[in-house]
Amino acid sequence: MIGEYIRLHGPATFTALEVCDNCQTFSTPPPHDEIALLFIAPHGCRTPLNWTDDAEFLTLIDNTDTTGEFMHVVTGRGSLEATDITADLRTYTELCRRVFTLTHVVEASANNYALARTFERNYTGFRVWFMTIDGHLYGGQTGIQVRYTTANLSKGGAEDDVENFLLTLVWYADGSAGRTYSPLLIGKPDEPEEEYQQFDMYRQQFTTHNSQTLTWTQNSGNLPTNTTVRAWVFMNGQKLLPSQYSVVANTGPGESTFTIGVDTHFDGANYEVYTFN
Repeated sequence: MIGEYIRLHGPATFTALEVCDNCQTFSTPPPHDEIALLFIAPHGCRTPLNWTDDAEFLTLIDNTDTTGEFMHVVTGRGSLEATDITADLRTYTELCRRVFTLTHVVEASANNYALARTFERNYTGFRVWFMTIDGHLYGGQTGIQVRYTTANLSKGGAEDDVENFLLTLVWYADGSAGRTYSPLLIGKPDEPEEEYQQFDMYRQQFTTHNSQTLTWTQNSGNLPTNTTVRAWVFMNGQKLLPSQYSVVANTGPGESTFTIGVDTHFDGANYEVYTFN
């Protein structure tokens, strides 16, 4: 109704944000401007002093955090559109506002559903950075202040339709956000390559696990060289920090080992390990 507005007022807690299974491996080169990662920084959380420093940026991401101290990251496939709002004056056209709309499709899961419901209620108590598949990070030093959010939680009508959640973020700005090349945030080489290079994602699940040791057997037990960036460990849907586990390659024929820290592991936990080669 006219004069009524929907807005979720804080504080709100962001839950864990999982990796989308099919977001990192492509049979054909995707558009290089396709958005792969969305970094969410709740108001008051720790943000990088130098947003172009990949290593510093990584240390401030913790999807297990529920206190609002760290940033979260959500993986998906998205795009950005810009619309100019103008006013025709007598002798010229005045630009009133430029509206940017980011749409991001994420995997249907319990945690992503909770995130989508937060967005659905127009929660804007955060800033964002976003990263494209080609390794460019957008958002500038302070990130982008979102003005409006929503989400589409519906599923298609066909029997074989795959359920996904569509997140929408809108903000106003004079122009595009600041950009830097940050390949380590997405597991790319340090320098941009002129031609597209495909890389593979491997995944292994450990359900109701009663040991700190996870024996990795995917890809013949091989691991990427830089496991800090190219190996992700999730416990009950929450991404662990590299400091919460250790990695030893080639611990046996066709296997490597991830060892969860004693202060993090508990019996019966469900683990998922992803590597990007």
